[in-house]
Amino acid sequence: MMDSYHRIGFTDFNAILLFGQQDSDTTALSARKLHTKFAKRVEKYREEVLLTFKDRGLFKSMRKLQHRAHRCGRWTTKMQKKYDSIDRQETDFMLKAESNCAADFSNPVPWSVALMRAGTAIRYWNLRISQYSSGKVSASTMQSILTKARMVNYTGTLDQALTELVLARKSFRKCCQEAEKLCEKEL
Repeated sequence: MMDSYHRIGFTDFNAILLFGQQDSDTTALSARKLHTKFAKRVEKYREEVLLTFKDRGLFKSMRKLQHRAHRCGRWTTKMQKKYDSIDRQETDFMLKAESNCAADFSNPVPWSVALMRAGTAIRYWNLRISQYSSGKVSASTMQSILTKARMVNYTGTLDQALTELVLARKSFRKCCQEAEKLCEKEL
């Protein structure tokens, strides 16, 4: 709390008092996965939503409901239930389309072969350093990592291996920066 001459007041919103009935969920919305700054993803989302709505006949159902309300001259509870049903379907389809079109990786850096090799090189140097101290790394593990990183077997000293590890980390950071730039360019 901070010092102030203002009086403290609380407001308790009651959905039933405010709206007269409790038809919909009043919880806060979750964060969206799809952002409008990625035009290709947004276009893919729009196309998927429109196609799904057409295939499921939601546009037709909404037009029928609108026509029925216009013809009756009033909005009935039966119409409201039908509308709520259509609305729930639309929301489900939109959330599904959002999941399909949003990025599905949590890492801000997209995968690339160069990035994979740089990461594998770091792993190689860490294992090589461990091998100097404990000697418990198998030859098959080392050979597998050498193949993935497209490196040749190292026979230098521990200090030289530590220097190589520092260089491998710098290379990895450079690959990450290049991948981020490429990602921004493509999206």
